[in-house]
Amino acid sequence: MITLHGNLYTVGCGEQGELERVPEMFTNRGGRLGLSRLLTPQVVKFKGKVQLVDAFYFTFVVSKEGHVYGLAYHQLGTQSIKTCFFPVKLTCFKNSEGQVYSLGRSEYGRLGLGQGAEETAVPTALAGIELASGVCCGASVSFAVTRDGAVYAWGMGTNLQPGTGEEDDGWAPVKMTGKQLESRTVLAASSGGQHTVLLAKSKQES
Repeated sequence: MITLHGNLYTVGCGEQGELERVPEMFTNRGGRLGLSRLLTPQVVKFKGKVQLVDAFYFTFVVSKEGHVYGLAYHQLGTQSIKTCFFPVKLTCFKNSEGQVYSLGRSEYGRLGLGQGAEETAVPTALAGIELASGVCCGASVSFAVTRDGAVYAWGMGTNLQPGTGEEDDGWAPVKMTGKQLESRTVLAASSGGQHTVLLAKSKQES
């Protein structure tokens, strides 16, 4: 949760480092402070203020100053598979505004790096996508919204989330098309376990 003042609060399970404010030895039951340490929202300490959070078994945080932090699990771009229990400032995204990167597991094409791509701990730039204004990911699919209002999708096709009309996995980013998008500009995308939502507006609107 992000407050209006840009402070980040977390609550819930912390066994994979998701809370980013609890040492590993206390992530199961909260230590001497009990479960309230995990189940009561508390602030995560950062230098600066937070403007964006994206999370699943891991979390990326973008500060208002433009710095990217990796939190939790093994998909953080730190070239280490050690779980992080406190925020780590990432330098691999320096001077890459608008470029889309992927890292982590490769099954079902979720990296968008082409068929046969292997999992990677190093952020790798995706080809074929214009400069992006935002990205989001579900369990096994990912999306990039471009500055021009297009949206690209890649990953598992079983639940038709990539929007191609087929259940084949998408191993590389494909621009989403269709009657509903012909006259609309996509503003944002959000993806869950088996569904995806697009926020769009008419191209005729100012």
